[in-house]
Parts: sequence; structure tokens; C-alpha cells
Amino acid sequence: MLNRPQVLAAWLRKNFDFYADTDDSGQQYFYRADDQERTLFYEVCDEGNRELLAIGPDDTLLALMIDIARLLGDGSRVVGDEGETYVSPVRSYTHPDDAATLAAVYGHNSLGRKLFDFLLSIWILLLLWLIVFLFKLWKE
Repeated sequence: MLNRPQVLAAWLRKNFDFYADTDDSGQQYFYRADDQERTLFYEVCDEGNRELLAIGPDDTLLALMIDIARLLGDGSRVVGDEGETYVSPVRSYTHPDDAATLAAVYGHNSLGRKLFDFLLSIWILLLLWLIVFLFKLWKE
């Protein structure tokens, strides 16, 4: 359904009372007449995927987006800025499909990241050793 904006607009209107509109730049967005602060934006990504986006969603909009994803019934998920998949406004997890992408983007498990973590651990140990040494010196 995300591949057909007109069908999506009609479906959102029928099921969630969202109205469709287009801004001056041509971007389509959806809003509710009674709550225009909570807006969804329709976007075509570089990979050709289509997404509904929200900027700074609160818990109410997150819950609504989760309901939309469930009702779409096509495997859609609500994904946060850092790749987390929302189950509820307060619960999220890393979806297996996103784990490799997140690792590449954020450097988890990369050699550089492991080296950084190791050097940071050494630095913290040295700092703690220095504090203990100075404290003992001060007590004498």
C-alpha cells in the first residue's frame, strides 16, 4: 500500500481520519483535522522504499504509527532514528533485519570500534590508578 500514495491516503482517511495534502515543495503529508501537530510525511527513499515519517513523535503519535503498521499487514514496522523497532511507545528492540545495517552505520563489532573500546578501558584504568596514587600521596 505504501507504493500507491492515493490508495494509502484513502486508507489513512478511512481508518485513522488522516487528511492528505502536499506542501509547496511537492512533499505529501498526512494530518488530522483535530490535531495538526501530529503529522506524517510520505517519502520515497534512495532505495526506492516508501516510508511514513514523523519528526519528533510523542508517545501518542508513536502508538498511532504502531497501529498503522499493524493494520497495513505487510510487515511494516515503526523504526526510530537509531534503528530501533518500536513495539509500543516505551518498548523497542533491534530487528534482525536491521542488525547488520546498524553495525555498519554505528561501527558495532568493527575492528576500529573494538580498538577504541580497548584503549578507552586502558585510559580509564590509568586515570583510576592516578587518582588512587595521588590520594595516597596526599594522605602521607
